[in-house]
Amino acid sequence: MINELGINSCAICLEPIKQPICERCHIKEVAYWLRDRGLSNFMQRLVVDELEARFGKSQINAGYCISCNNEVPNLCSFCFFYETAKLMKRFGLTEEDMENFMETFNYRQYDEQYVI
Repeated sequence: MINELGINSCAICLEPIKQPICERCHIKEVAYWLRDRGLSNFMQRLVVDELEARFGKSQINAGYCISCNNEVPNLCSFCFFYETAKLMKRFGLTEEDMENFMETFNYRQYDEQYVI
């Protein structure tokens, strides 16, 4: 979504996307985190498959993702990781894993906190 200034805005919060990383690259970050935390292969697949179903469907074309430069981000990092955290809580990750996730992917917007 492009705002009146020509800046891509988040599809959820409508704020300008200041850290332009596409959803596919964020999904990879989450997959690496799940693996590094030692979560079961089942849980890793469950989370990644759900994220890909929800956020990985954008078309690949020249974009301005600072990681892959293949896609235009549709969500800001704050909203992506907030939605991911809610999903993982619903899937039953432990409090310790959730705290680590929140610490690792701490993309605050202004004074906002993740509240799950």
